[in-house]
Amino acid sequence: DNAEPFRVYGGLQDNGVKRGPATPLKPNQAADSWSVLYGGDGGFVVAPRDGSTVYLERQFGFMSRLEGGKRKLIRPAHKLKETPYRFNWMTPIVASPHSPDIVYTGTQKVLRSLDKGETWTEISGDLSSGRKPFIGERGDVPFGTISALAESPRRFGLLYAGTDEGRVWVSRDGGFAWTECAKGLPAGRWVSRVEPSRHAEGTVYATFTAYRNDTTEALVYKS
Repeated sequence: DNAEPFRVYGGLQDNGVKRGPATPLKPNQAADSWSVLYGGDGGFVVAPRDGSTVYLERQFGFMSRLEGGKRKLIRPAHKLKETPYRFNWMTPIVASPHSPDIVYTGTQKVLRSLDKGETWTEISGDLSSGRKPFIGERGDVPFGTISALAESPRRFGLLYAGTDEGRVWVSRDGGFAWTECAKGLPAGRWVSRVEPSRHAEGTVYATFTAYRNDTTEALVYKS
């Protein structure tokens, strides 16, 4: 976060989300210096300001906002009679670098909140292929989900999304229109990260993993 001195946050498997100091610690002091903010399998965590507001996430998109010592569930819910949202085990949650009260998350669609997660609006259609998972892709985690999400720090509304089946999308107008930009990329790979450049508006990086395909390759691409 941007506190003085700043604190560090992290999600831990089976051990929730924790927060601790970035200052040097004395021997045997570390365990007492870190506090637990959330339970379950800790996932994405965002503290866009001084840590007074923190967005937390655990498995299957159960995300909350921690503010004033109180925690409130802000997980999006689909509308009645519409297709339920599919949440990845680690569902991305992103605070806009241009306005920290604006938050994005991804299911099979990209959703945006203008009020810190109180309400959500769909700003994309289904960005997955809609196909059924292959045998090696099956499990207790929903398939056909957004696994990576980012907004360019150079321009508001320049959004990127990646899915658990190798699809990469870009929107240059805040989600009004989305264009797939996965030509030449490996199919069937999990998009683990999309990272817009902090220096050039038209540059973005994407990483892919293939553990579902029983290989250990790690792939990095630049566009």
